[in-house]
Amino acid sequence: EQMTAAADSAIASSARAAAAGGAGAADDNDDAERSGAEAFAAWGYDIAEEEESKIFFSPDRGNVVFASAIDGWAFSVDDFAAIFAPRTGLPVAKLRRALWGDYYWKAKAKKVVKSNPGGKLRPMFVEMVLTTLWGVYDAFVQNPDDKRQAKIVKMLGVAPPKRDMASREPKTRLQAVMRAWLPVPRAVLSMVVRC
Repeated sequence: EQMTAAADSAIASSARAAAAGGAGAADDNDDAERSGAEAFAAWGYDIAEEEESKIFFSPDRGNVVFASAIDGWAFSVDDFAAIFAPRTGLPVAKLRRALWGDYYWKAKAKKVVKSNPGGKLRPMFVEMVLTTLWGVYDAFVQNPDDKRQAKIVKMLGVAPPKRDMASREPKTRLQAVMRAWLPVPRAVLSMVVRC
């Protein structure tokens, strides 16, 4: 809009200058050139801003890794998109975009929606990513339960070191499972390769 307004102003100034003729026309023409230059600069700024936005960090672009240094795990939105794509029937690329932002999962309809009528739905990132992580932490640290832990390890399809799993320390067991499931090197290397 700024570019259009500046261009219109430049055109109007040029028309006035041509109609007026004489010495005043040169001054008006200089104004028109300046207005045109300002319009071009604004247009160039818009292009630069658009190009620059491609280098910003955004989880849905795959250039952000969520991690816990203390527990030794990391993931990107892509990791959970790959996990939930078969369950939801959505393509991984679409699910990756929907996992970050104000998108909601309607389980009964099996579709992604942008609105949350009644406020009963949680954002997809909370529903699919955080709830999963909270469940693992709950089973291993907050309400330790050997049966739930064994079920989770089996569901995740991981093989944490037996020595760590034999520990009576809940945090050691959690770290072993999380490091086997969401290893930091894989998440970081995947992000570097994508970007």
